[in-house]
Amino acid sequence: MLLGLCLTGCGGEAQVDLGRRDDVLPSPGGTASYAGSGGGGSGGQTSQMPPVEPSEPPPFEEPGCPPITSPPPVRECDPLEQVSGCPDGQSCFPFVDYPSGPCEVERFGTFCALSGSGTQGDSCAAEPCAAEHICVSTGRGTQCARLCALSDDSRDVCAPGLLCLPIDIEGFGGCL
Repeated sequence: MLLGLCLTGCGGEAQVDLGRRDDVLPSPGGTASYAGSGGGGSGGQTSQMPPVEPSEPPPFEEPGCPPITSPPPVRECDPLEQVSGCPDGQSCFPFVDYPSGPCEVERFGTFCALSGSGTQGDSCAAEPCAAEHICVSTGRGTQCARLCALSDDSRDVCAPGLLCLPIDIEGFGGCL
């Protein structure tokens, strides 16, 4: 019988008027204050919270970086010349050192290193690129691309169907 009363006693009706609007304003201390004039609160008392003026946020100050001059490129050799200036068994490759912090700058240059056998379109994930080539990131992963000069007076070294396009290394392009 107790089970029957419990099931029928909760008919799903709320005794609170959810559409009711009154002058009750929550106060920061957790008790309700009544705004308005007369009768809205208990015993006809009226207490009003002082209006809160929105404060202006402090102006944004960008931390900024001190003036930094880019270091001159490190030119150990010339990757576009037949005689690069590297010791026997090595080839010349351009490089870029990306900044590791917000106020650092990129460094560009060229260096001598052992060359691999990768040529145009070969993957450079396992085997380094050959002389006069550079490893670039493409839609097919990392691939060797023929180095080219971006200046108008340079000879066209790209295979038919490829264009000399800029890469991340200032002054150099790749046949893509």
